[in-house]
Amino acid sequence: MDAATGAKLWNYNAGTGSYVSSSAAVVNGVVYVGSFIYNKAAVQNYFGYLYALNANTGAKLWNFTTGGGIYSSPAVAGGVVYFGSEDDNIYALNASTGVKLWSHTTGNFVESSPAVVGGIVYIGSDDDNFYALNSTDGAELWSYPTGGIAFSSPAVVGGVVYTGSYDHNVYALNAANGAKIWSYKTTRPVGSSPVVVGGAVCVGSFDGNFYALKTTDGSQLWNYTRIGGGSSPAVDGGVIYLGSGNAVCALRASSMSSSSALFDTLFITVGVIVAVVIVVVVVFWVLRRRRKSGS
Repeated sequence: MDAATGAKLWNYNAGTGSYVSSSAAVVNGVVYVGSFIYNKAAVQNYFGYLYALNANTGAKLWNFTTGGGIYSSPAVAGGVVYFGSEDDNIYALNASTGVKLWSHTTGNFVESSPAVVGGIVYIGSDDDNFYALNSTDGAELWSYPTGGIAFSSPAVVGGVVYTGSYDHNVYALNAANGAKIWSYKTTRPVGSSPVVVGGAVCVGSFDGNFYALKTTDGSQLWNYTRIGGGSSPAVDGGVIYLGSGNAVCALRASSMSSSSALFDTLFITVGVIVAVVIVVVVVFWVLRRRRKSGS
């Protein structure tokens, strides 16, 4: 679509029964996006497709078939496309031809989207583990047991991997060896993918809160309540944008107190003022009654 007007430039039809649930990656004039086809009449007929489309025309350049749906959004680095599939595998394909370079099998669906940094692929799995793989051959460098489905897609900044888990935690892991640096506990699963803004990790939880945590120790800087917290945020110009139920929210990233906290503070302040006014009125009324009695 034309970004300025919203006018449609082209569309590619993935076929009857297809669902496109992956987000697209656009690199060097090519759109990479995943989909799946599910035949309700035959449950075993369930396939995933990774497409490469010409970004200008939408013409298909190639597609790659997996044995399960592709919810994972592809990452492209060094001429290679990396993504996960619900056939329990993490894949690496040649970005120009779609030829498989390697795959790494996990113990369950891979719905997390990968981050590729410094020759390492970081990605979570529904087998309750988070993985770091060699980007060249898919060899496992380390894995960390999260204690819950690792659906969240990671952010890797300054040698630290930040990710969420369905065990209700946000994790900070050493990118080199997978050692836990800290974790922050919420009250519901964390499916949101974090972003790092300055010294803060910003991430949502299904507990209805959006959190900003210190990158150094995971302590809470602020949280924004009164929203659905499952959305993954985007940041631009110091503003955090995220979806919330039937609304879109914009939060000032540099604020060290949440909008909800400001609301609460305002509510308390108004309450105190009202209470003071009531006390003054009561005192005035009592004094007036006494004066009348004395007269």
